[in-house]
Amino acid sequence: MTALADATADPSAGKLKPALSIGHSYWTPKSRGSVLIRSSDPKTPPAIRMNLLSERDDVEALIRAVQRTREIMGTEPIASAIGPEILPGSGTDLEAHIRETAITTYHPACTVAMGNQPGSPLDENLRVRGVDTLRVADASALPRIPRANTNAASIMIGERCADFLLAQAPIAAARRNTL
Repeated sequence: MTALADATADPSAGKLKPALSIGHSYWTPKSRGSVLIRSSDPKTPPAIRMNLLSERDDVEALIRAVQRTREIMGTEPIASAIGPEILPGSGTDLEAHIRETAITTYHPACTVAMGNQPGSPLDENLRVRGVDTLRVADASALPRIPRANTNAASIMIGERCADFLLAQAPIAAARRNTL
């Protein structure tokens, strides 16, 4: 996050000045977390490991983003319209600042990726391998993080899963009728 504003502003005293904040999002991280089942008891929460910024390339990409933002903000016409940088601040160790302040965009994905490889937790029809009648129909089924908000992809996966279930319904009904 790069914050550029006038440090003399005092909102509590009604002294407001224009401010600018820039947040960086990195859509293609190499760092990978995990969600692991810890028990057969469904009340036991899973072990969630975010592993945020565990890959050097991710940190370097965010450092480049801050540096590029500084270049852009230092050009006219915007340079003369803004005050000095407040955060992370000139001379700040960018890696330390990024590691201290980085957060996720709260769109976890790819934790039970579908695929046709034997190691994929889900098959191409969103079925959990080795577990009868269980499917996953959300962003966790994505094999790779999309370069956009995961909402549209999640809706598409849910609709596709509904198609799979509806296609299977006549077969299941026919089986029940023959018993």
